[in-house]
Amino acid sequence: ARDQSLRSKLAPHFLFNTLNSLKAQIERDPQMAAHTADRLAGLFRQLVEAADRPTVPLKEELAFVEAYLGIERDRMGDRLQVSVEIPEELEEVEVPPFSLQVLVENAVKHDVAPLETGGRVQIRAWREGRFLYLSVDDPGQGPGLGTPGTGTALETLRQRLARPEDLEMGMAEGHHRVTFRWRA
Repeated sequence: ARDQSLRSKLAPHFLFNTLNSLKAQIERDPQMAAHTADRLAGLFRQLVEAADRPTVPLKEELAFVEAYLGIERDRMGDRLQVSVEIPEELEEVEVPPFSLQVLVENAVKHDVAPLETGGRVQIRAWREGRFLYLSVDDPGQGPGLGTPGTGTALETLRQRLARPEDLEMGMAEGHHRVTFRWRA
C-alpha cells in the first residue's frame, strides 16, 4: 500500500510538467502542440498500464522515458541532446515504474531547459553483483544551482528504494549525476 501511494505521487508530477510544456507550445506552434497532445495521450496510456505494477522491465521504463523525451525534443529542438548506454542484457531487469523517468525529467526541467544552449542528458545502466545501477548525467551544477524544484519526485523515489543511500546525487566528471541502485 505504501509503495502504491508513492507511485501515485509520481504520475501527477510528471503530467503537470508535461502539460506545462504543452501549454507553452499552444501559442507558439499550434501544430506542434497537437502533435505533443497525441504523444501525451500515448504516454498517459503507458502510465495507466504501469501505475498499478510494483515493477516493470527496464525496457518498458526506457520506452516511457523515450516517449517523454520526444515531447521535450518537440519543445526544445536541438537544445536537448540525449545519449543512452544500456546493455541489452539489462532490458528485462525489473525496476520501479517511473524511477528512471523521474531522474530524466528532473535533468531536463532543472538543468537543461534553463540553459540557452541546452545540453546533453546521458542515461546509463550497469550491473554490479545483485544490483542494477541507473544514472542520469546532465550539464547542471547540482541541487539548488539550477532551476529549483520541490524535491518531491526525488524524495518519493528515495522512499521507494530499499535504503535512502541507494539514491546518490553529486558532481562527477564535470556533470551533475544522479544514480540509484536497485536489487535486481
